Amino acid sequence: MFAIAAAVCVACEALPTPAQERKATQALESSAESLEHQPAAVRREFYAEVARQSQSEEGMPGASLFPFAVDGGFVAAPALNPKRDLMDGENAPSAAALRFEDFNAFGTDRREALGGLSEREAAEVVARALLSHWGIDAARSVTVVRSSRAGYAAAWVDGELRLNPAFLYMASAPAAGN
Repeated sequence: MFAIAAAVCVACEALPTPAQERKATQALESSAESLEHQPAAVRREFYAEVARQSQSEEGMPGASLFPFAVDGGFVAAPALNPKRDLMDGENAPSAAALRFEDFNAFGTDRREALGGLSEREAAEVVARALLSHWGIDAARSVTVVRSSRAGYAAAWVDGELRLNPAFLYMASAPAAGN
């Protein structure tokens, strides 16, 4: 009986609920510091929810969690795989020259919740992964902007990659079993 109940609970956790999606979106609108202190499992689930929502938004016009400027408007960027590890440098081959709008905007103190990286280092890894995933021309210079409490995870606008630092904490949560 216990095994059946456990299996049902595991199956239910795999399906996002509207409340979970709202929580992930609310976390993006909160301070990165508040997310930093959440357990890795919570941050990992927020990342999975954001990625799943990106799948339902992909290519849609208007506001999204990953807005992509195209021809004077916005469409949702190509979707993320909820299981993709954006913090894996092997998955971030973009050689784009990154410039940080404000070099000190992203913190330089190492954070356990970012896998031992500083916020700035994590921003660089995630930026390269997103640029590669989105097919952004690696030959151009890209400005990275810290967009705290934004209603999106990351946005591509006029040669700028705007990163929500809360998304960095979501993306850096280690995968289950790691």
